[in-house]
Amino acid sequence: MPIKVLQTNVGRACAAQHLAYATPRQWGVDILIVSEPKKKRVHGMKWLKDNRTNVAALFLSKNIEVLGHRTGDGYLLTSLKDLDIVCY
Repeated sequence: MPIKVLQTNVGRACAAQHLAYATPRQWGVDILIVSEPKKKRVHGMKWLKDNRTNVAALFLSKNIEVLGHRTGDGYLLTSLKDLDIVCY
């Protein structure tokens, strides 16, 4: 089954991030990737983030197993079973 990904840049705006978070549930998206997230909105949750919190990814599907991830200043690399996702 294909993986559905939604990637967006919210420009650190709280309202834009709220909308980006609500949309995947309506569309059945498995992975949400947000560039320039509102830092407080991704702190303490199950988000994977780069070192500066300039990009964050949230895995919404329980069927997706994250095998590992690496972070740096401005990027996030996430490894799945058959796929590597690079976010920057």
